[in-house]
Amino acid sequence: MVKANLPPDFVWSMDDLLPVFLFVLIRSRLHYLGSEIHFMTDLIDSHLEHGELGLMFATLQASHMQILTEKVL
Repeated sequence: MVKANLPPDFVWSMDDLLPVFLFVLIRSRLHYLGSEIHFMTDLIDSHLEHGELGLMFATLQASHMQILTEKVL
């Protein structure tokens, strides 16, 4: 739906994606997200830490830190 309203050459930036990512994480109500992230960090192959998958994982970690920071305030 959203893609139909965007120009064909539109490129998503992290400024656009991070709020969407945060919304999805908050709505999913994952109770043990921190432990799941630590588990993935321990088992991730080093060649997956870079590129698109690495960016997605870094976004997940940043979103988790943002959620924790917002809870404290």
